[in-house]
Amino acid sequence: MKPTLVITGLPVRISHDLQTLLEHAISSALEDFPDELPERITPAALTLNYRDPDYSATTGGYHPVEIRLERWDDGWHLRYVTDFAYVGQGWCTELAKELDFDFSLGEYTHSLMGKMSLPEVHEWFELWQLNFCCYVQMDVFTLTVTPD
Repeated sequence: MKPTLVITGLPVRISHDLQTLLEHAISSALEDFPDELPERITPAALTLNYRDPDYSATTGGYHPVEIRLERWDDGWHLRYVTDFAYVGQGWCTELAKELDFDFSLGEYTHSLMGKMSLPEVHEWFELWQLNFCCYVQMDVFTLTVTPD
């Protein structure tokens, strides 16, 4: 049975490409975890971690992305999308949230802009999902899925 990603009620438009990509990730994860899930119980949530294995503070690359999906009665709901980037210099370089769309709390932030207004959220999310879907199609990420 194909999982349903519920995209209504979000303050942003989810593209068909992103919806398809996430539904495929859910399907693949549920097929890959039968031994790890007790009595074939569908997990309450999935955390998708997309990583460019070559991304580093010195050479750059494609930003790591974490996506949280939670299962409710009517399907899977997008709870947050976080795009990470390296900040700092030298020995104090670390990965930090650069762009965070927290749909569960209704909070949307950019590391340089702080909290974003809804028009800014629409613009940034549209740009982010277009780029992210292209990067996935280019096969630059490895995907790790963690069930909860």
